[in-house]
Amino acid sequence: MYIVESIKKVDKYFGIVGITIGNFEGFHRGHQKILRTLKDGCKKRGLKSAVLTFKTHPLKIIRGFEPERLWSHNDKIKTFIGEGIDFLICIDFTLSFADTTAENFIEDLAHKVNPKFICLGEEFRFGRGNAGSVGLVEKYSNIFEYDFIKVRDELFDGDAISSTRIRQAIKSGDIKSASKMLGRNYSFYLKLVDMEYFEPFLSNQALPHRGQFIGMLLLPHTGVKAKARVLFPERRIEIIKNKAGRFNPINIGAPEQTLFSFEFSS
Repeated sequence: MYIVESIKKVDKYFGIVGITIGNFEGFHRGHQKILRTLKDGCKKRGLKSAVLTFKTHPLKIIRGFEPERLWSHNDKIKTFIGEGIDFLICIDFTLSFADTTAENFIEDLAHKVNPKFICLGEEFRFGRGNAGSVGLVEKYSNIFEYDFIKVRDELFDGDAISSTRIRQAIKSGDIKSASKMLGRNYSFYLKLVDMEYFEPFLSNQALPHRGQFIGMLLLPHTGVKAKARVLFPERRIEIIKNKAGRFNPINIGAPEQTLFSFEFSS
């Protein structure tokens, strides 16, 4: 996957890509549907696939706060690599960028990337004051000669899946619903403290406010894991069962410096 950090002309991809745009926080089932549409559309048209996304959440710049995270920035990059995306435009969301009009954004994208296919979620908004909609992108398709597909929302319990709904479910302790909306078991990175307690690796990770939850504690990249219980708000962790006796955090050098992953059972 070829990665750039600004919207700029890249000769080997100029005029031969299909693109989607978004923050893709958590990469839930709605995001997955958009990427499937992108890849299918690119394959049919003989195009390379491209994604434009952001290093930081737009709300952190626009309103001064960042919603609780559902995954790390590295997870986002790894996911796009795993999905087989060819070209990633990963930019800083700045006040200057936020002040760009919707019309100027489309024109800039057309002049620097010249996509021949664009697909976006139906609720996608962009440009100064969120004035731009998918209707505007579709309108400009005739001017800049690209195909456009609007991707319908993916639903759960009758309503559109969103990162906001998933955060709310997690914080209320409804991990089952959160995992169903994500399309996978929810997980987070942690570091052990005194072998009994943990600190989340991401300071603003979305986590349950209270309750006890069963899952798997994993040492990434090793396959070593153990069944464990986490308790909130205490942030306490209890090892329940080691797989074949292989996993014992005490035997891992400097566990307080080791990054573990906890995957909730759904």
